[in-house]
Amino acid sequence: MNIVREFIEGGVSGFKRKAQEREAIEKIEDMAINKEFDALVIYHSNRFGRSDDLAQIISRLYIFGVRVISTLEGELKADTDSEKMLNNLRFSYNAQESIMKQHVISDYQLSMVENGRFRGGDVLYGYQLIDNGRENYKGRSIYDVAIFSDEAER
Repeated sequence: MNIVREFIEGGVSGFKRKAQEREAIEKIEDMAINKEFDALVIYHSNRFGRSDDLAQIISRLYIFGVRVISTLEGELKADTDSEKMLNNLRFSYNAQESIMKQHVISDYQLSMVENGRFRGGDVLYGYQLIDNGRENYKGRSIYDVAIFSDEAER
């Protein structure tokens, strides 16, 4: 394969933004219409997007002669009605998976706060960070938050 172009959408949510609101998706469609490439390689469908309109994008790319290949899932075909239905299910599942991850992460963050653990950012006035020697999986210190009595009285 010859790589024509690489797209990285830093800070763009494939869950919160519809395909028509994503500049990279629009550019990919334009390039497909102009026959500038014949295969779109993505890491995984959930990295491409998490909304059901992405299944329609894959169908349109297929019409323009562009194959969509996921490095983890294989080719995402759109030749038959059952393949189109499978793509709809795939992106609906990706959306549900994203919602579930949000709940799990929110619950975890809440439990950290309830247990006095620091989640990052600025420490509020009247509190201080305590390093009790714990590290996360990246080897970074995990801090606890404690009342800083000198400031807390104020």
